[in-house]
Amino acid sequence: MMGIILATAGHVDHGKTTLIKKLTGIDTDTTEEEKKRGLTINLGFAHLKLPNESTIGIVDVPGHEKFLKNMLSGLSGIDAALLVVDPNEGVMPQTIEHARILLLLGVTKFIVVITKVDTVDKDMVELVHEDIKESFSGTPIERAKFFDVDAVSGTGVTDLVQGIQKLCSSIDNTDISGYPRLNIDRSFSLKGIGTVVTGTLQDGNLSLDDKLVLYPQEKEVNIKNIRVYEGNTTSAQYSTRTALNIALPSETFHRGDVLATPNTIEIVDRINVVCDILSIPDLDLKLNDRVRVYMGSKEVYGRIYPLGKNEIIPGETNFLQIRLEDNIAVRYQDKFILRSYSPIKVIGGGRVLEMNSTNKRRFDSDTLKRLEIRLENQCTDVVLEYFISNNIITVDKNHLSKYFNYSIEKVQNAIDELVSRKHLAKFGNEYLVIDVIENKNKEVLEFLDQYHGKYPLRKGIALAEIRSKYFKEYTESDFENFVNFNIEEKILKKEGSLLSRFEFKVELNNHQKKNVDYLLGILDKEPFIPQKINDVANSEELKELIFISPNDYFVNLDNEFVLSKKAFLKLEQKIIDYINKNEKLSLADYRDITNSSRRYAMIVLEKMDSLNITTRKENYRVLGDKANVL
Repeated sequence: MMGIILATAGHVDHGKTTLIKKLTGIDTDTTEEEKKRGLTINLGFAHLKLPNESTIGIVDVPGHEKFLKNMLSGLSGIDAALLVVDPNEGVMPQTIEHARILLLLGVTKFIVVITKVDTVDKDMVELVHEDIKESFSGTPIERAKFFDVDAVSGTGVTDLVQGIQKLCSSIDNTDISGYPRLNIDRSFSLKGIGTVVTGTLQDGNLSLDDKLVLYPQEKEVNIKNIRVYEGNTTSAQYSTRTALNIALPSETFHRGDVLATPNTIEIVDRINVVCDILSIPDLDLKLNDRVRVYMGSKEVYGRIYPLGKNEIIPGETNFLQIRLEDNIAVRYQDKFILRSYSPIKVIGGGRVLEMNSTNKRRFDSDTLKRLEIRLENQCTDVVLEYFISNNIITVDKNHLSKYFNYSIEKVQNAIDELVSRKHLAKFGNEYLVIDVIENKNKEVLEFLDQYHGKYPLRKGIALAEIRSKYFKEYTESDFENFVNFNIEEKILKKEGSLLSRFEFKVELNNHQKKNVDYLLGILDKEPFIPQKINDVANSEELKELIFISPNDYFVNLDNEFVLSKKAFLKLEQKIIDYINKNEKLSLADYRDITNSSRRYAMIVLEKMDSLNITTRKENYRVLGDKANVL
């Protein structure tokens, strides 16, 4: 059995704290004021060792309406609940309020405890049973196991413990992401120890060596010591009450802050959510109404906006955007409770589906589609939609795992399924998103078609121009993956630094061939002497032929001078032969073997350097890695 957290719930003075003390021996009323007033103000914590030797945590939440905010901060990470009812009073307002909150948070495992049964007759106990079932008809509480208990005399306590053990054994909370998080509900300083923060550890296990970040401050934190229940330990298990000793002043921490592993939390002031709105009398919610949002151990004000509807409908599930008045630390699928601003009452609860959406349009079809997919929370569909809506080319498994709070194994399973459905493709050691590549191809191929039509004598467009025009927001690696994948699929073709459609090739008509022969005739008169382009080509039509790059006829040296390709290749071979024999080549050597000037030698050798045919070292050249590249 993994770590289980059990919460008590019920009206003030119905015996929750006394029951916990009987079960565990721990008094959860910790302050003098609580003891004096006889009611729980702050959260109380205890642990219960069950007959099977497993230990569970117990959260004793305040029952008085005035302290409901404290109660809400204790309910993050709750696995099951004891609904406590005094038969002398039956179901009371806070009984209903607590139960509503637990149900809205998705708690389905309940035990109903009728306390103080030795103070009333059996008929009264039976009447309370019927009252509870009627009050919570149609909910898991109606179907829960009922235990009649008296914490003072001990009546029914043994049976209750066995019932708790059976209930906890039925809870499966082994599907964890591996990214631990602690919603801080208390922080204090102990003499000789220092700062201690407490909360229920969620989403993953924590070890002493783990690095944590305090959110929303985004401050790095080192753990000095971990304490689980009453013992020091080097690690804490998911879903246990945990205290951390941290080497920072206690005033650094506040209720509502979150400790988590780096890059696993989003700091947001706007969330898109699914929210079940209660059907309660006089509830009239309108667009832009101010509400109180409770998430983890944080309370923050916000304003609500229905998505896809003109109004917020009580008794139904609604998509809402909540624009918050302060930043909160949140994860995908985090649960929350809504209370009205004034008068204060619970009005709904739900789950976070999208963090920090910048879209304020309430009827945006893409947003509504995304929320529908995330409502179902099928990992494969969620990550595919995320790829497409964010135009992701290369899959980052670690980012997906952290952003959606999915385990790496769950993400890999989704990736494997998407590969089988042809939405992803394995490419080397990476996975590429085919849907996004196909969408980008529509843009790039349309641009290439226009370019090929306008410049039929050019072999392609510069890769840098394509990147600048269509891939500004992408990494160099993403762009390379896009290009190389399309080359492998024979959609695109790359020659040097130029990109074209795979099937495109330069074809000269008869008139252009005659012009090429005319230009080559001029260049061949002094084949090894670079000629000025403007001198040999006195029209744009002729210049266009020279600027076919790379091409089969000319080598454009520096956009000012040109050689025939035939002559350039001969020069290359002369240089290669000379360096192979003499190990290096100087400018004077080049002038001697070509009978040209220093200026022309510089122009040709710098071109060869740029092609890595030669490499300059001090005042001479050696062979580069790409001799005979042309």
